[in-house]
Amino acid sequence: MRSSNTGLCHGTSGSPQESIESLEYGAKVQEIENRLKEEFGHSKYPKEVLSNLGNTERFTEEAIKHIFEGEVNDKGKAVGYHYEGIKNTAGTVVSGTRTTPNANGVYRGTVKVNGVLKNGFSTFFPREISPQQVVNAINQAYENKRHVSRNRYYGYANGIKIEMFLNQNGKIISAFPKE
Repeated sequence: MRSSNTGLCHGTSGSPQESIESLEYGAKVQEIENRLKEEFGHSKYPKEVLSNLGNTERFTEEAIKHIFEGEVNDKGKAVGYHYEGIKNTAGTVVSGTRTTPNANGVYRGTVKVNGVLKNGFSTFFPREISPQQVVNAINQAYENKRHVSRNRYYGYANGIKIEMFLNQNGKIISAFPKE
């Protein structure tokens, strides 16, 4: 028997009850698969890719670490961490705190960096995109940025609103998607 996307079985003349049970079973399997992906399937790129990213001229060196790994600042506070697609980073999302991604794939979650709980939450770039695509999206948002206040800006890329903080030289020190 082959299962279709609807969870119904082809080649059988099952009763409506069997069809309902099959749908329920399919939904349970999908739920389990989604939970496994959420907990284990998001880290797919080795950390070394960060040193090979292109088009990072607008970023401070620290910004890449801040966005992709998270860090504990000089005040002992967890900051950053806006992309889950890198293996073995300092940042992790607390289990059970991820929200459902919006139409653009952006979601949020409570974060720990090196075991230090971040105040509030982090918003995350879609898991389906690569680290280079994250950099490219931030660059696109930078190109159409609008000033908010002080060193805070926002721009858009692929339908995603991206907030950025720039240093006095106009380089990106932080960037993250808005829900």
